[in-house]
Amino acid sequence: MRLLGMNWRFIRKGRDPPDFTLALAADANPCSGPDERLFYGKVIIDGLSYYGQVRADGKCYVAKYFSAMRFDVVLTFKNFYIFEYASPEPRITLFAPLNLQHAHGPYFHPIRDAEDFNFLVPEAYRNLNCELVARILHDDRYLPGFVHVKTRIGFFLRRNEARQQQIIKIDNYEYDLLVNWADTLEWKKHDDEGDHLDSKNAFPADPEAPERLYFGRYFPSEGDVFYGQVYEDGLCCSQFYDDVLLWSSRFDVLEYKEHLHY
Repeated sequence: MRLLGMNWRFIRKGRDPPDFTLALAADANPCSGPDERLFYGKVIIDGLSYYGQVRADGKCYVAKYFSAMRFDVVLTFKNFYIFEYASPEPRITLFAPLNLQHAHGPYFHPIRDAEDFNFLVPEAYRNLNCELVARILHDDRYLPGFVHVKTRIGFFLRRNEARQQQIIKIDNYEYDLLVNWADTLEWKKHDDEGDHLDSKNAFPADPEAPERLYFGRYFPSEGDVFYGQVYEDGLCCSQFYDDVLLWSSRFDVLEYKEHLHY
């Protein structure tokens, strides 16, 4: 899977420092100053991808486990890939608040084919590089996620028996889209480092689940938005690229507006 409007660009040895104009920064405005920004990088060794961080010195730092030594070693590379926008224009990100007449409050509408999708999504939206709030039924519970409007593909996360996150990709319309939520729901900031989520107003994907999951979005830098799921321990997990996930304790969570909790 490739995030729309983003790609990996190869950096060759000797270009020092690289051009960071289009690069995705983990923090666009670090407290220590713009020269301390960190960017997302990767190297390919024996056909396998290893992800790390690119620093202002024009090098990529990757931690690799060596079984002979039984610990990780941080390796430095001058030839690497950097993750960046495909063009100077930022990717459009929008959770479009779809509306159905004669329906009240936030409501999940089942999408089972192209006709269902076109019924809900206005024609003006269908070729946009944006996302919609969505959920899927998996192992008898609903999981929060999002659907790319242009590709109509849904992306969701699940925890396996080992409590590890796995990405679920849905390309056959078997998901539900959230409609009629603009008047009752809004994005609220949660930026308490390590603090548990105050979930009294949070909108759950499955209100009947013993462990509730909520809808979140994460801004690693200005103009960048990644959508995912929020846990009651105060963390948000978002899909970044392929099987790479972002964890953050600073994010937005979809909540009922004040005095509108049903």
